[in-house]
Amino acid sequence: MKFTFTSGNDTISLPKNALLNKLNTVSEAELKVLICASAISAEKECFDAEDIQKMSGLDLTQIIIALQFWRGSDVLSVAGQSTTTAVDLQTSEKKTTLQKNEMPNYSGEDVAKLFESNTEIKLLIDECQQIAGKMFNPYETNKIISLYDYIGLSSEYILLLYNYCKNKGKTVVHYVEKTALNLYDEGVDTAEKLQEYIKYKERTDSIKGKVQSIFGINFRSLTKKEGELIEKWSEVWGFGFDVIEYAYELTVNATNKSSLSYANKILENWRIQGITTLEGAKALDEEFKKSKQKAASPSQNSSFDDDEFFEAALKRSYENIGKKPD
Repeated sequence: MKFTFTSGNDTISLPKNALLNKLNTVSEAELKVLICASAISAEKECFDAEDIQKMSGLDLTQIIIALQFWRGSDVLSVAGQSTTTAVDLQTSEKKTTLQKNEMPNYSGEDVAKLFESNTEIKLLIDECQQIAGKMFNPYETNKIISLYDYIGLSSEYILLLYNYCKNKGKTVVHYVEKTALNLYDEGVDTAEKLQEYIKYKERTDSIKGKVQSIFGINFRSLTKKEGELIEKWSEVWGFGFDVIEYAYELTVNATNKSSLSYANKILENWRIQGITTLEGAKALDEEFKKSKQKAASPSQNSSFDDDEFFEAALKRSYENIGKKPD
């Protein structure tokens, strides 16, 4: 069965190659924005996020993020600008010479001109105010504009970061600015990199919280060394929480206390032996218990003293986790 369009001349055009290349990754909102933009462009040459909102009913934040996505895919461009503009080059140059203590100060007249020439900036400020739940004063407005206009962070980046900070209970503009500058220094300077960073932080924060709970250290924050140790277990060595929890159980059974350093030696021993799953860790532990039982059981043909044999086996088990018996 074959199909054809019934709309006659009432059609819209879409960028074929760019759309097909992004088809597997494009979101519903991004596709909806593109269709609406195409429909609007059939009526007038230029459009903005508010035009698309009237047609789509989408949230302005979603629209801004989608427009940035299609702009980054070379599907859309800012009206009156080529792909690489003098402003882009200026921003690029500023990035290489960024000084945190030399952030620009925009006068009221500067802000008004920016709002008039670039609707995206005004929409960005409006959305940030909604996230913060308050109207910004001139100082706070300056901070957001500086991140966008001076440092060159995209609207998508700033909105993602502000929402991330809000989820942590931080909505003060100064905190958002400080976080943005720190991330920028670490090379997290695009929305894509920020998304990966947020996923990483959410994943590691979750497992850190669980480890804190089972090790009984909820009453204080983790030290930098403890945090790095847990990140190594999960992100570098690839252990799931179930494996870490089992290492905790073995730690308490062996030492009658919770010890991150002792658990680290158990996990390191498993890593060396190629153990990455709970099943593998339990199988190895069971094998170890059987070897201990065999070593401890009397044998008519054994020429070793029972105590000496058990002591040798115990010594080997301690050496496997890098600790000698007392």
